[in-house]
Amino acid sequence: MKRLFTAIHIPLADPITEALEHFQAVLAGDRINWVSPTNIHITLKFFGDTPMRDEPPIKNALEAAGKEAKPFTFRIRGCGTFGNPRMPRVIWLGIEEADGLIRLYDTINKHLKPLGHKPDKKVFVPHLTIARVKHLANYAGLEELLAEYAEEDFGEVTVDRFTLYQSILKPTGPVYRPEFNVLMC
Repeated sequence: MKRLFTAIHIPLADPITEALEHFQAVLAGDRINWVSPTNIHITLKFFGDTPMRDEPPIKNALEAAGKEAKPFTFRIRGCGTFGNPRMPRVIWLGIEEADGLIRLYDTINKHLKPLGHKPDKKVFVPHLTIARVKHLANYAGLEELLAEYAEEDFGEVTVDRFTLYQSILKPTGPVYRPEFNVLMC
């Protein structure tokens, strides 16, 4: 079995790297798992532990979705948190102009549904997870960072492909290995 998900890889950009370093410096005393800049992505579908026999039909469905989807762009702007504001679970960077991203998400789910992979029950909220919070004591520091980066423009991203990844969990953090790249028409 492999732990699989499909996502859009976000290439490293200086503004994102600089913001991550700043967040890490200010919140250095807190228990936070920071996403490696090389692992930043937008998850489109998480499959979890997947039997080997299910991989070919998943790849076929993703390939069909790619043939239907069109390339698009979006902006990375602002930041926020999920969870209780005093004890957030996730710190994220925001996505604007996400219509193409939402269409791709819907197209992928449409092609996976016949295989028994239902869309997530939660509404799809496009974002880039930069950290998972275990314990936060420096509430004031986080609030200052959120205010500082609330309107920050981290740049535009052009999407013409998405990838099926294997997530390999290690004590030092997950390693994402590309399994299958899907070009969009």
